[in-house]
Amino acid sequence: MPLSKLNMKTMKTIILSILIVLLISCEEKETDNTYNFQVLGIEKIVIDGNTEITVNSDGMPEKGSSAYVIVSVDNGTPVRNYGLTVWKPFSDETNFNVASKYGDISVTIEKKAESGYYNVIVSRKGFDEKIVYKIGFLNPSVNL
Repeated sequence: MPLSKLNMKTMKTIILSILIVLLISCEEKETDNTYNFQVLGIEKIVIDGNTEITVNSDGMPEKGSSAYVIVSVDNGTPVRNYGLTVWKPFSDETNFNVASKYGDISVTIEKKAESGYYNVIVSRKGFDEKIVYKIGFLNPSVNL
């Protein structure tokens, strides 16, 4: 049974309306999801005053030191995670110093003694960016 001209016109209008709504809802939003980790200004992390982890301007640890190895990288936004193994024994009295171009960064140290690592969390008030350095220790005198 053929549709009447009125029903056909109504159907065309409904379909056109649905297509317009779908196109508008699928349109890419103009949101800024880019993060600039240079706002943290991290230059290096010093462990116990003698083990230095140098980082690039985005906070990523640089390869080039035999004192540590990068074991994982998660370039998420707005939080980035870097896993490092440092060639020294785990200690309950490990001290961390994070050097930054900016004096208003916040450094939080979470000790995970049961797992043998520390989380060094660096953030800055007023910014969404945050970097977490998960630093584990491996005694270089232990034969594996």
